[in-house]
Formats: sequence, C-alpha cells, structure tokens
Amino acid sequence: MVSSIARASKGAKVSLTSSLLEEVQIWRFIDEWDSFIFWRHERHVAFSISSDASCYRWTAVVYLKSSDISMGDYWDDEVKNKHINA
Repeated sequence: MVSSIARASKGAKVSLTSSLLEEVQIWRFIDEWDSFIFWRHERHVAFSISSDASCYRWTAVVYLKSSDISMGDYWDDEVKNKHINA
C-alpha cells in the first residue's frame, strides 16, 4: 500500500491488484471507528556519538549525562584490507 500511495502522490497510475485490494479492505474498519486509543508515553533522549577508525582498530564513544560508553575492536584481517570508508 505504501508504494502505491507513493506512486499515486507523484501522479502515476496505480493498478488495483488483488493484494492491494485486500490491504485496502483490511483498513476499511476505520470508516466506522468511533473509539479512541490512548497515546503511548514518549521519552526523548539526546546524546552524542563520536567514532574513529584507523588501519587496525575502530572505536566509538556515546556521551550521556550520567556517563560515557566506549566501545571498539580490532579489524579482522579480511576487513583490514578494505578501504576505510567501507
């Protein structure tokens, strides 16, 4: 359904295939929906991440208010020979 909506929003024609029709029929329950659903509790957290890599090791640090979390490891031999951007 999402890809069909995306195509239709760009002006393209959309074929009503059997699978698309089935999904549209599933969502038809909304036409008669007269209830509500409570919003989920949301929590927004901000943090920073730094990363670095060299020819033999990678590392990353997650900066949190309570403490920093560091992680890293050495490259495997097969990965070590690839370009640093890979």
